Amino acid sequence: MNKVLKMQFQLLFSNSSQVVYLLLMSVAGTFVFFIMGGNTRLMLSIFILVITAAQITPKLFITEKENQTFETLLTLPLSFEQIERGKSFFCFFIFGSLLYITYTLSFSLDFFLRHVPLSDIFSLRNMTGIYLFPLLTIRNLSIRLSLLSLQSNDSKACAMDATLLSFLYGIPCMVAISCIEVPLNAFIIISMLYFIIEGVIGFSLQRRRKTYKNKYMLSNLYKM
Repeated sequence: MNKVLKMQFQLLFSNSSQVVYLLLMSVAGTFVFFIMGGNTRLMLSIFILVITAAQITPKLFITEKENQTFETLLTLPLSFEQIERGKSFFCFFIFGSLLYITYTLSFSLDFFLRHVPLSDIFSLRNMTGIYLFPLLTIRNLSIRLSLLSLQSNDSKACAMDATLLSFLYGIPCMVAISCIEVPLNAFIIISMLYFIIEGVIGFSLQRRRKTYKNKYMLSNLYKM
């Protein structure tokens, strides 16, 4: 899996415009989050996921197919499962880094410029809503986008599908985040429902992973 991650990062940094785009998203997100504040800031994080997914997803497998290096990728001493997991983890790392860098920078501005107490910024509810909720969504979304890129052969169509999927996967997270300030009992119930929803989605995605793995093994068997 490390080889796959290394290849993905080399591909990412070989495109300077892609790197500049991600940096600009971090800077822009920081100032937008700082200006908006509150739950609105957290809701905007899903929007960042949506527009970033459209940029990242085609780079996972479709670029390999268009550059005719996909077959070379399959000749690596790695299983199909390791390749797919490496691609999805790369997606997870980019999304997570982008969100948490903007979170950290915007909260730093809150602390130094608005003099917001750290106890308010890093309260248990905020930590749960800000870090844990998006983390679960990003995990499941990364797996789904990896499978989407594997299945698709058209970069533009894949980018559009990734945009829609990011929005759909982000809806439970947006609902959960918007309920941070509700009474504690209600917040606990909503959190449990959110974890159940993400768990069901994660279980479904693991089944899809196995399906793709079986198809890959069968295709290799027929080639022999």
